Amino acid sequence: STLIKAGSGIYLFAFLLIVLLMLLGFTFILYSLNVEIRLNKLKSEFISNVSHELKSPLTSIRMMTEMLHHNRVDTDERKSEYYSAMLEESEHLSHLIDNILDFSRIDEDRKKYEFIDLDLDKLTREFIKSISEMIRETGFEINYSCVVKNPVIRADRNAILQVLYNLIDNAIKFSGESRKIEIDLITKDNEIQLSVKDYGTGISPKDQEKIFERFYRSRESERSGIRGSGIGLTIVKKIVEDHGGQLSVESRQGGGSKFTVRLSMNGI
Repeated sequence: STLIKAGSGIYLFAFLLIVLLMLLGFTFILYSLNVEIRLNKLKSEFISNVSHELKSPLTSIRMMTEMLHHNRVDTDERKSEYYSAMLEESEHLSHLIDNILDFSRIDEDRKKYEFIDLDLDKLTREFIKSISEMIRETGFEINYSCVVKNPVIRADRNAILQVLYNLIDNAIKFSGESRKIEIDLITKDNEIQLSVKDYGTGISPKDQEKIFERFYRSRESERSGIRGSGIGLTIVKKIVEDHGGQLSVESRQGGGSKFTVRLSMNGI
């Protein structure tokens, strides 16, 4: 009896410790379940969004192909418009598939890069030229400025092209009534900074904290019916970080957005 009485404080401490550990374990289980439920919901939305993005251009291509096949397009000018639209939709499909494949590789850490000496100014000009027809047809204007002499970095060419495409595609989607996009290439503190700026709807402070998360789509995009898969900016961020760089955003609602990629001039 005396021994038990003397050790009662130890028993009480052990009991409280066990209760605390059980509460912590229960809290962790609830948190894990909540995260898993949220992730599953985002995955379901991702599959739905991707299915819609794949179906929409395929439907357009099929419709125009049928019109051309059955000789329902009278003038050569109209045929040319159909061919241009089909090419544009095909390119969109190609980039969407590239995004999905890249995301799969990145998510499983299977993404491989081929680092070479890359002239970022030359690559950017080639990219803008390749999309100039599509941009012109949608009414957009891209103003490009480069004040860097010999902007050579160690990078993977296809990966940087993917970064450019996703940032431009994002700017187009969220430009609202604006049709102006600016791309600037500058140097600062031994870094090359590539920025893509639009004058569209902007991003709320709350969404700015989450836009780089996988599958995340802002309320504005869902409310406005803006198509997207929720992985474009995730891929951009991962590629930039794998190149030893940083990705940042400056934005305000109704005042447009500016995404800036910072890459070291000394390589990764």
